[in-house]
Amino acid sequence: MMGYVTHFFGERLKGRLHALKTMSSILVNITLARHGYIRSSPFQPALAFSFSVLALFTRLSARCPQLSVQAFVRALCDIHNVPYRPYLRNQTQVAIDVYYETQQHVSARLQQALSRDTDNWCVQNACVACTYVLANEQPLKYSTLTTMDANNSPEACGANGEDSATPCVDRWKAAAEYSSKSMWGVFDETGVFVALCRHGTLLLMCDMIKSGELAKYPLAIINRLMENFGPHQLTGYDIGCSFAKMANNTVITGPEIRKCGHEFICGSFHGHAHCRLCQLDWHLLYREGCGLEDFEGCERAFYESNALARRTRYASKFHRQQEIQQHFERWNADKHETLSRFFYNNWTQALRNLQTLPDQLEEAKHMLGITSDSVFTEWRREEKAYLISLEKEPPADILKIQYLETLKKLHAADQWRHTPATNLRQVTFYRSDWQSTSWIESARISGLDSVLLLQKVLDIDRRWEPGSEEWKHWEDYLVKREYHRAVDVLEGLVVSRLFELTKMIQSETGYKLRVKIANALKTRSAAIRTVIMHYNEAAMRLSTPRPPLDTKTVLEYVFLTEFDLLRDSRHQVQDRPWSRPAERIAMTHWFKIQRSQEELDRVVIETCRLKTWMHDEEVALQRAIENLEGNDPSLAHQLQKKLTYVMAVNEVHRAMLKRIQRSPLWSGPQGVAQSESLMSPDQENEDEVVEHDLKWRNHVSTWHICNVTRSL
Repeated sequence: MMGYVTHFFGERLKGRLHALKTMSSILVNITLARHGYIRSSPFQPALAFSFSVLALFTRLSARCPQLSVQAFVRALCDIHNVPYRPYLRNQTQVAIDVYYETQQHVSARLQQALSRDTDNWCVQNACVACTYVLANEQPLKYSTLTTMDANNSPEACGANGEDSATPCVDRWKAAAEYSSKSMWGVFDETGVFVALCRHGTLLLMCDMIKSGELAKYPLAIINRLMENFGPHQLTGYDIGCSFAKMANNTVITGPEIRKCGHEFICGSFHGHAHCRLCQLDWHLLYREGCGLEDFEGCERAFYESNALARRTRYASKFHRQQEIQQHFERWNADKHETLSRFFYNNWTQALRNLQTLPDQLEEAKHMLGITSDSVFTEWRREEKAYLISLEKEPPADILKIQYLETLKKLHAADQWRHTPATNLRQVTFYRSDWQSTSWIESARISGLDSVLLLQKVLDIDRRWEPGSEEWKHWEDYLVKREYHRAVDVLEGLVVSRLFELTKMIQSETGYKLRVKIANALKTRSAAIRTVIMHYNEAAMRLSTPRPPLDTKTVLEYVFLTEFDLLRDSRHQVQDRPWSRPAERIAMTHWFKIQRSQEELDRVVIETCRLKTWMHDEEVALQRAIENLEGNDPSLAHQLQKKLTYVMAVNEVHRAMLKRIQRSPLWSGPQGVAQSESLMSPDQENEDEVVEHDLKWRNHVSTWHICNVTRSL
């Protein structure tokens, strides 16, 4: 597999070794390449690698990103029973780079032969289900569903007029200010920012340079998405709520975003950590046109690409980008191979929802006395209006609370003035209490000035006294305010604990990090118990005491997003129908039914696109092969190999698509449609002839095997 020209293959090349040494470097390279080898140095070759060895490494490293060049070379040395030398790793890396470059050159020539070498062609045709639009197909509300996010695992060490913020800004690091996201200068590239379609295909990627997840990266990605995929797109982002307002108000991208109707949403997983008010607008369950897409494709892509960190952390810029490019080329190929399976799974999930949820919804509507489905959208609007009303306290209420707290302090400070005169004459009084008395007197004077000022601002003629109606009312309001703060603290602790627990059980999490997270969870669990105790105490002090909470109930609240419903202050939220569990479950069922029907409609369209593309792609490749047979047989051979692979994958797709089309709810055509880019009137008859010609062709190439390097 690997051989030294003077050692491992000494017997085979013994008669030719002298000839190789006397040849020029170019002729040596050509001679070795024709025999199936690539040498590791341009002059005086001492080591050569076969194409099969290099192909094996590229495929192994693509499937196992943890496999390094050094480990692979050590294995080859073990096979050939020779000791490992450090220089072998460098020479092997050189041969791999040459092999990669050869592949890229051949790929570029194939693209040119197919007239696919224009700018942005690869981006605009990365996913056929998203981009291969058919003539006269049913329009969708959103032409393309994409998701984007940042990942800092592929970091590389270096040589050295706005709207008000959403309630979620404080919850997410990605929504923080620039100053809180600056990173150490030890990293030149601090990660990547990517955009994927809903089928998992990578569309765009950019490096994050010496910074965290700054807004300029998603803005650049959105700009490219609008350039390449047109208007009416929906993009999922973990901070889609705050980013949407910022992107629409940006001078550079704002006008184009509004013109194209580009919208944003929060992913399913990250969306559960947003507050309830945010979810009512930004969670995919309540957004028409989303279907059953979860907009968390980036997390699945990062789960695999994180394994590259071991090979890219200390690699050069060239090798880092080469490793990432090779990984995602394999990733996109895998996503295309499983595209029909993706359709089938989503189709099955939507059918299952439509078979079970309508019966459950009708039963719930009968029990709850609901006569119209319009009530569910009305409940959503009412809940949103209610939560908006609780978002900020009225300024007058804040001043009255401050007035009451100042009166309490003033009342406490006045107590020392009622000390009997006999006590004041005692020497012990001044020795023990003079410091506290002096402080209280200063506070009393200051509090008196504050009270007078607040009475003037609030237009209060008579000072409130303990036991008065005003005093009782606002003291009760103050108790509720403390209760709301206890709810906020409790929610923050529980959400953080669950996210850390998820991270701890993930694979690829190092031992030290797991230990650190476990210790933090022990501390946080004790803190949660303490906060629950404080919450229960605050809940019992309310005029209408709330039921006590336990740990199990609180963990369920995190995913049901019920924390906001605990914050009842000025209204009786328990009397609202949308706040009761049964009504909320019925409302969720109704929205899931709507999204499931949208998913069926989108799968029908995307299935027709895939089926049409398979037909058109086979025809295009066959025509290109026929054109190259006489002029460039070696390049035609490479196209034939590509056609063989495409036809093998298409057979898998056709079998899976037949299972979808046998469903009684299938509403699309059974045959092949026509792409918008192929509108020739005689195209259909010609394609049928070529398709018939393809059936009798064997999938195994029968052409003369030519060495690729001979045609370069």
